[in-house]
Amino acid sequence: MTLRVVLDTTVISAAVRGDWPDSAQSWLADTRAHHAVTVVTVMELVFGVQRMPRGRKRSDIAAAVESLFSSAPILELTASAAMAAGNFRADRAAMGRPLSLADAEIAGICAVNGAALATRNTRDFAGLGLDLVDPWH
Repeated sequence: MTLRVVLDTTVISAAVRGDWPDSAQSWLADTRAHHAVTVVTVMELVFGVQRMPRGRKRSDIAAAVESLFSSAPILELTASAAMAAGNFRADRAAMGRPLSLADAEIAGICAVNGAALATRNTRDFAGLGLDLVDPWH
């Protein structure tokens, strides 16, 4: 595999929680060299950690998230990615299938970087022309 694989927030959250079947854990380990995250996922994960009650669990999860951010490239929302995101949202809205801003931004970043997207929510990204991977299947 030479393609970069962007890990969606759902994938990282499950990995941090240990909410994985063995097959998903194997997939994560086998593709580790190709992982990337988006700035959108960074924001979502930091927000999620900051909403947790202070304590050991929050500290452990924050450390796991920080470790990921230091080990995987973080892909930016460039002007090209923002334009792709806007087109995705408009296309989906015209079809009566709205796309959230965060999902559109993640999709736009994947599209301009030629990256696959690993997510549990493949339905949310269906029809955008992205290479989707569901590590649970």
